[in-house]
Amino acid sequence: MMWTVVLLERYPGAVHSLAQHFGLAVLPASSLWHVFLRVGLFPLNVWMLEIVEGYMLMFLYGFNPAWTYTSPDAYFHGNICLSHASVWWLLGVLVEVVYHPWLAPTIKAWVGSE
Repeated sequence: MMWTVVLLERYPGAVHSLAQHFGLAVLPASSLWHVFLRVGLFPLNVWMLEIVEGYMLMFLYGFNPAWTYTSPDAYFHGNICLSHASVWWLLGVLVEVVYHPWLAPTIKAWVGSE
């Protein structure tokens, strides 16, 4: 649940900072190039979530009761699966197309009105 803030709110700024660090941020963060970069790197964001949560569950329970990937492209003790990248890219597109322009402003206005 706590990673949702990172996944949705902090991730765009982190990608922009990373691009600046490597000298790639010659365009504003709202440019199409940055959108492609954020969507392209989105699987890394989800895999970080799966690694952190997976190892926390393994620490608490001795195994991961929520998921365990067993395919040949599963890594980090079955906490991530590289073949799921296409699903995470699709989620990244949805975040860019639906969440940031529509849901985030609505949620912020709703929370701010209380």
